[in-house]
Amino acid sequence: MSLRPNIAWALLAASVLLGGLCAPARAVPIENRSRGSVAGVTLDTTLAAVRLDRLVRGSSGAFAEVAPNVVLAAAAATPFQLDVRPQIAGADSGVRVVRLTVPPGFTNLVVTGVRVAGTQLVSDCPSPTPGGWCVSVSGGTATVTLGAAVVTSLAQLTIDLVADAPAVAGSGAFSVAVAYDSLTTLAAAGDADGDPLDANSLSVSAQVSQGERLAIAQVPDRGEALVGEVVTYEVAIRNTGATDVTQVRIEDRAPPGFKFVSGTARLDGVTLADPPASSPFRFVLGTVPGRVDANGNGVADPGEVGFRRLTYQLVVGASAAPGRAYRSVVVARDACDSCRVSNVTGSAVRVVADPLFDFGTIVGKVFDDRDRDDWQDAGERGIADATVVLDDGSYAVTDAHGRFSFARVRPGHRMLKLDVSRLPAGSEIATEASRIVPVTPGILMRADFGARVETEEARIGTPDRVGFALESQATHLPVEIIGHVDAPSAVVQGTPVELPTAELRLELTTPDDVVRRGRDGQVEPLALVLAVSRPDQVSAWRLNVRDGAGASVRVFDGSGAPPSRLTWDARDGEGRAIEAGRIYQLQLEVDYGDRTHAASAVQLLGVDRSLIVSMRLVAGEC
Repeated sequence: MSLRPNIAWALLAASVLLGGLCAPARAVPIENRSRGSVAGVTLDTTLAAVRLDRLVRGSSGAFAEVAPNVVLAAAAATPFQLDVRPQIAGADSGVRVVRLTVPPGFTNLVVTGVRVAGTQLVSDCPSPTPGGWCVSVSGGTATVTLGAAVVTSLAQLTIDLVADAPAVAGSGAFSVAVAYDSLTTLAAAGDADGDPLDANSLSVSAQVSQGERLAIAQVPDRGEALVGEVVTYEVAIRNTGATDVTQVRIEDRAPPGFKFVSGTARLDGVTLADPPASSPFRFVLGTVPGRVDANGNGVADPGEVGFRRLTYQLVVGASAAPGRAYRSVVVARDACDSCRVSNVTGSAVRVVADPLFDFGTIVGKVFDDRDRDDWQDAGERGIADATVVLDDGSYAVTDAHGRFSFARVRPGHRMLKLDVSRLPAGSEIATEASRIVPVTPGILMRADFGARVETEEARIGTPDRVGFALESQATHLPVEIIGHVDAPSAVVQGTPVELPTAELRLELTTPDDVVRRGRDGQVEPLALVLAVSRPDQVSAWRLNVRDGAGASVRVFDGSGAPPSRLTWDARDGEGRAIEAGRIYQLQLEVDYGDRTHAASAVQLLGVDRSLIVSMRLVAGEC
């Protein structure tokens, strides 16, 4: 009887070195030294079948890391990102298999996505093809098989997964191995995501959250901003309980295009370390002490224990689109990224267009083009009261010289059209009734229109006759009025006449005639000096503060004579601070009992980021 050897009892002695791993200098024969018998029948070694499997090494090494490294205990479907970088040498075959094991206590492991060098692969089971992947999960271990091997050394392989965190606090580590087939290489912890400043670890800690115990609120120093302007944000943090909240971090998910200004973070006025360069910006506060309610109003107020103030600045980047409102989302967390310890708050800042640099201006003329050459020659006068219409529906009427203009025009190819129906009777277009104007931000563009106005000379009346005519009219002596515009006074027919006057002056104490504004955006109250003539006869007064467009910002008024000095806190009627980059107008108006009225010269304030410039006009009106 002839029997094939069974591996359970047959001993195969072979000295084999396979090519690709450690290739021998010469071939080595396989020597069959199997011995044995079954039921008294001796083994026939000539019938022995030997199977040799070649073990291929995928990589010579690998390093990996996982994020986050701190999670909330008992949190279901906690997301993780696992990054692996295999080290592939010349004799290695590459990586087709990644085997990962979650730390003890984590359950319900699910792999949700795979990326290679930033390229998303598609799920393709059971036999993935190039560009695909497939996963098999057994307990806390997932085996990810790729459709094509990763053969580039240190290529970033990213696996997204979720798992339920353990119910109790504790810590553990992921186990990661890579392979081409069955010969695996264990990955060590290291910088696999390209960020050397993060944890670069495979360890994970599950922590119990302190709970939502902080009340936070974010307020920007302005509601509108231009591209390039700096917005100062303030976050007020209040502990609602009597015990400390530790390891507090404020996270601001700032809107796209808003960038952190280095060195501007302050915690209770003390410089704070800069957050990571990209949003969300995370500020490490440490401990917010338990509330000590000194005034008994039930909340931690500024100056009381349990209140902290965070301030920082963001600059509006060039990618922010004018006309849109950009909102920040702010929350406080403790040690883990999912451990929220406050309410979710935020604020919005609307990005507005710069009238000087974000818009264009169109100017032009409508003229009598008598020779129809589309050019205004000498003797070709402008046409008054002609109407030119812009493609957005706005229109301009020409002045006595035929001139028109459009300000704050949106950039792009804009169409202008001359309204033929508004030209003088008998007129016609000499060249074109419409023009396309390429409007560039901050640039002045010109567009002229030529029209042909037909005129005729006619004589009316009777022929001249010899004779004479008599005409009478009343004669009045001229009235001579002499006055001075800087100091309102007048002399009528040689008799002095007293005119009512009103004067407004910004009282400054600095030698350079400016009011300083600090980096925190705060302006000290402004002292205004008010002076009027005949104060005993004043019935009412008003001090108007308007913006550059003439819209009312703040009004002070009263009955009787105004005070000699008035303090303005540099805020509008709703309590908002005046804005940098804006022009403000101040004017004092006075009504007298005899129904006369006086107004001061307009006082202009130009607000810069660091100072407020006072510009005084000397002319007045009455």
